Amino acid sequence: MRSIGLLLLLSGSVRGGCKWYQHTCNSGQCVRVVDICQGGDPMCNDESDMQYCKTADRNSPVPDSWYIRCNKTGGLPGQIVGTSQITDDKYQCIDRSDEDPYTVKEERTDQMENCTDEYGSPGVRVAGTDNCAQSGNWCTDWSAGLNPSLCHNRTAWQDIPCTWFDITGTRCTGGKSGQCIFPDQTKYDGPDRTCSDMSDQVHDQNSTCSDRSGLCAKYCGGGKADDVKCQSCLDPHNCTGSCSKPGPSCQACSNTEYFQCSATTCLHPGLRCDGHPQCSQGEDEEDCEDDYKEKKIVPADATFMCDLTYANSPTIKMWAIPCDGIRTCTKGEDEADCGKELLSFYWLIVVILLLCFISIALPKAMQCIATNKPSTEHILLRQRKKQSKLLTNLLTKIAKGEKREKQFFKMLRKIHIEQSDCLKICLMGVQFKKITRRERKKINNLYYQSELKIHNFSKPEVHLCMKNQLHATTCESILDDVAPGLKRKVTPTWMKKLAEAVKNNVIVSHLFYYAHRIFSICLSYVDLLKDLLLLMSLVSLVGGPYALWMNPSLFSSQIILLLLASVIIPLLLAGALLAFNSPVLVLGHDVRKAQEKNPLKVWQSVSLKLFTVLMSFLLPALLINAEEREKEEIKKLLEKETLDNKTLRCVLEKTDFCNVIKRRIMDFKKCETAIEIIIQIVIQITMLLLNKTKTGTRTGLEAVFDKEEQFGLSAQAGLVLSILWSFRTAVVSYVSSVQLEKNGFLSTKGKFIIGLRVFLVTAVRVLAIFFFFAPFLGQMNILAHWRADQITFQMVNYTNGVGVVTAWDNLTYSFWSETSQKILSVPFNSLYHATPPSYSLYTGVELSTAFFIFWILLFIQAGLAIGAKMISSREFFKTSVGSKLLHVIFTLNIPGIYQDWDDCPVPFNLSVQHHKKKFTDVTQEMTYMGVIQWLSNMALLVPMIFTGLNVIARHHLIQPAIGVFPEEAEAYNRVILLMWLLPSVVTVGAVLDMVLFRLYNTRFHPWSVIIADEEETPSAEAEEESDSILEDIGRMFPTNQPWWKTFLAFWEC
Repeated sequence: MRSIGLLLLLSGSVRGGCKWYQHTCNSGQCVRVVDICQGGDPMCNDESDMQYCKTADRNSPVPDSWYIRCNKTGGLPGQIVGTSQITDDKYQCIDRSDEDPYTVKEERTDQMENCTDEYGSPGVRVAGTDNCAQSGNWCTDWSAGLNPSLCHNRTAWQDIPCTWFDITGTRCTGGKSGQCIFPDQTKYDGPDRTCSDMSDQVHDQNSTCSDRSGLCAKYCGGGKADDVKCQSCLDPHNCTGSCSKPGPSCQACSNTEYFQCSATTCLHPGLRCDGHPQCSQGEDEEDCEDDYKEKKIVPADATFMCDLTYANSPTIKMWAIPCDGIRTCTKGEDEADCGKELLSFYWLIVVILLLCFISIALPKAMQCIATNKPSTEHILLRQRKKQSKLLTNLLTKIAKGEKREKQFFKMLRKIHIEQSDCLKICLMGVQFKKITRRERKKINNLYYQSELKIHNFSKPEVHLCMKNQLHATTCESILDDVAPGLKRKVTPTWMKKLAEAVKNNVIVSHLFYYAHRIFSICLSYVDLLKDLLLLMSLVSLVGGPYALWMNPSLFSSQIILLLLASVIIPLLLAGALLAFNSPVLVLGHDVRKAQEKNPLKVWQSVSLKLFTVLMSFLLPALLINAEEREKEEIKKLLEKETLDNKTLRCVLEKTDFCNVIKRRIMDFKKCETAIEIIIQIVIQITMLLLNKTKTGTRTGLEAVFDKEEQFGLSAQAGLVLSILWSFRTAVVSYVSSVQLEKNGFLSTKGKFIIGLRVFLVTAVRVLAIFFFFAPFLGQMNILAHWRADQITFQMVNYTNGVGVVTAWDNLTYSFWSETSQKILSVPFNSLYHATPPSYSLYTGVELSTAFFIFWILLFIQAGLAIGAKMISSREFFKTSVGSKLLHVIFTLNIPGIYQDWDDCPVPFNLSVQHHKKKFTDVTQEMTYMGVIQWLSNMALLVPMIFTGLNVIARHHLIQPAIGVFPEEAEAYNRVILLMWLLPSVVTVGAVLDMVLFRLYNTRFHPWSVIIADEEETPSAEAEEESDSILEDIGRMFPTNQPWWKTFLAFWEC
C-alpha cells in the first residue's frame, strides 16, 4: 500500500517539466513541494516560491493523497505537509492546522490481526478495521499507524513479526514498540535501521563495535561518508556512542555515562527509566517514579503503584491513575472495582440511624466518668411565693374571660418597681399552657397594652423593657400576637388549629416530640456523611490511603487533604472550645449542676475533656439531644396549674442551661460556616468545572465522574446537588447562629434578609476564591493558548529524500498584515516555543506559589480586620487574644460584628439612647469589615486579570501572523468578559451586603423598634389577627395612598 507509494515517490515520475511531487519555480527550477513554504529560506533560486506561499489558493488540489494542505486562516496558504505528519504531536504547518491540541488522544489498546494488503503482501491491521499494511510499515515517521499511543502499546505488538516485502527485521522494545527496524538490509531504501526509542542501543560489555564499511559501501562510496544514510548503515545501533573513545572496532560499554546492567550488558542513558526494562533483571527501571513523571511516561498525578510485566521482560513498578479507563497494571487492578457504589442507600440509612442511637445513648455512658450525684438544691428567687401564685391565678382568670385588667395593670406596675423575676416565668408558662390560641392571644395583648401605658405609649421603651425582663421566645410570641408577622399571616387557619390540637393531645405531642428529636439529630449528620462519601470516593481514586500518604504534594492528594481538613478542623476546634468551657453540657442540667457544686477529680476532668475532643464529630448531635431533652422538661414544668417557687427556680435554671447549650451549638455552626463550607464549595466547583475544561493543568480526579449512578444520580448531578446543599448549609448555619444569639427570637422576614445576605456574600466569596485559582488550573479553557503551545514546532528540510530537522530559533517569519496592509516580520521564537512552556508563562507563578500567596492575602485580611475592630468595637478591644483570633477566623469569609447593638451590659441595657449609640458603632464596624472584604475579593481577582492580559497579548501577536484555533478565540473573548465582569460583581455584591445589613438592623431586627424614631413608630393600638389573608393585604396596601408608598410596602413585605 503506502510502501509502494513511497518507492514511487523516491524513484520519481515526470509530469511535464517537473516531477509530480515537485513545485515549478518561475525560472523552471523544480523543488519538492514539501521543501517550500516551511517558513524558512526560499528554495527557488529566483525566490518565486515565497510569493507563491503567501498567495496560493487554500482550496487548490495537492499533488497526491500523500499530502495535505494547511488550511487555517493564518500562516502560509501554499504550505503542504505529508499526511504522515498529521497528529504526530509536532507542528509542521505554520498555522498549526496539522495538530489538534485540545483533543485528548486516548490510549490505544487495540488488538492487531494478520491481513493481506491490496498488493498481495502479508500485513497487519487493527482488528475490525480495513487499513492493512506490512508490519514494517507501521509506526515509522512517514507511514501508517501514526497514533502514538497505539505505537507505544507494547502488548499489542508483542506477537507481530517484522516483515518488509521479502526481508525480516526486529521489533523495537521501548516506547515505540510498534516500530520495526532492518539494520542489515541494503535492498531497499525505505525501511528504518534505527529505533526511534533507542531500545536497540543495548550492547555487550565484552564486545567491540563491528566494522560495517563493506556492507554499507552502497551508501558510503563516492565521498558520501558524511551522508545520513551512510552513517545510519555504518552504526545503526550507535555502538560507538558506548565507547569511551569512539571509532571503528572500539570497546563497547566503556563510556561511563552508559548504564551498566548487573549482567553483561550496558545501555544508552536515555533508556534509564523509560518504562521499558532492557536489563535482564530490570534494574534500569528501579526508583523511577520521579523520572517517569518528569518524562511524562506516566501522568504527574498518578498515585496508584502496581506491577507491570511485558512478554519476555522482568516485572517493574509502575504508577497509574486509578479508574481513568486506561489499563496500566498487568492484572488491571488500577481499573478494578471502578464505578461501583461505595455505600448503598440502605446502608446509608442504617449508618444515620446508628449514629442517632449513639447520640441518644452516649450521654448515659459518659455519666460513668462524672459520677457525682445530681444536686437537688436550688437558688432562691427574689420574688415571694405569694406574688408568683397571685400572678399565675390572675392570668388564669383573665384567660377564662374575667375582667381583671386593672388588677393586672397594678400588679405589673408593682413588679416593675420591685424588679421581680416572677413575670418572666409566668408569661413563659402562658405560652406553653394548654389553653386556646385566643386565650393566649388575649393575655399577650393585655400585657403589651399594659406595658404601653406604663411607658407612656413609647414603643422603644416598651420593647426595651420586654427585652430586659422576658425570655426571647416569650417576646417573640407576644409580639407575634400583637402584630402578626409574615409566617402567622400566611399560615392557613386550619393549620393553626391542627398545631393547637397536636399540642393539647398528650400522646400525639409526645410522638411529635420524639420524631422531631430524632429528625434533628439525624439532620445534623447529613453534611458529615455527605463529606465522608465524597472523601471516600476520592481516596479510592488516588489508590487508597497509602498512595495518599506517599504522594501528599500531588494536586489530587492536596484536594483530598484540604477536604479532610475542612471537615476535621472545624469539628476539633469546636470540640476543644466545648471541652475547655463545659464538657459536661451533653450530660444534662442535673449533672452539670452537681459538677459545679462538687467539682470533678483531676483524672475525671481530663478524661472527660479528652473524650469530648475525640468525639467531636458526635457533639453537635449530642448537644441538640441535650437541648431537646431540657426543653421538653421545661415545657412539662410550665404546664402545671400552679407555679411554686421550686418549679420557678428549676425552670429558670434549665432555661439558662439551654442558653449555654445554644452558645456551644453556635460555636459549631460558626466553625462550619467560616472554615468548612467555603472550602468545600470551592473545591467541588473546581472539580466539576475542571472535568469540563480542555486546558486543565492538573489531572487525577476526573474518573469520579465516570462512576456508576449512586442513589439514582450521576456523579455530575450528585456534585451539583452537593454544592447546592453546601450553600443551603451555609445559609441555614449562619441564620441559626444569629437566631441562637437572639435566643430564638427572629422573625421570618429577618431570617430571609439574613439568609439572602449570607447567600450573596458566600457566593461572591466563592467566586473570588475560585477565580483566584482558576488561571493556575486552566479552568474554563482560558489557557487555550498555553495548551496550543504544548505542541512544539518542527521545521523539516528535505535533502535527497531525507528529512532533516532544522533549527529555527534565529529565523524570521514574514506575513501579510491585513490591518496595516503591508508585510510584517516577527521572530519564529516569538510565535513558537522550542520546548513546551509552563503555564506560569501566562499566570506568572506556579500553583504552589499561588497557594502560598493566597494564605498571605488571608493573613493580611485578618490583620486589617483586627485593626479595624480594635478601633470601632470597644468590646473587641477588651476581649482576650484568643477570642479576638477566633472571631476574626469566623468572620474572614462572611463579614460580621463582634457584638450586636442589642447586647448591652448593665446598666446601659436600660437606656434607649445607649442602644442607638451602639447601633452607630456597630454600623461603623460593619462598614470597615465590608470595605476590607471588598479589598480582599478584589485582590483575589488579580491573577485572573494578570492572566487575561497575557492571553490578550499572545492573541494579538499570533492572530495576524499564523491564525488562532477556535478555542483560542473563545479564550480571548472569555478573559475580556471576565476582566470587567468579575470586579463589577464583587463591587455590586459589597454594596448589596451593606444595604442588606442596614435593612435587617433597621427593619427586621428583633429589637429594631428600640432604635426607631418616635415619629416613625407605628400606632400603639394592637392589631387584631385576621382570619383572611386578603384582608391583611388590603390593610397593608390601601388604595388611597400614593403608588410609590404601595410599592415600598409591597417590597418590605
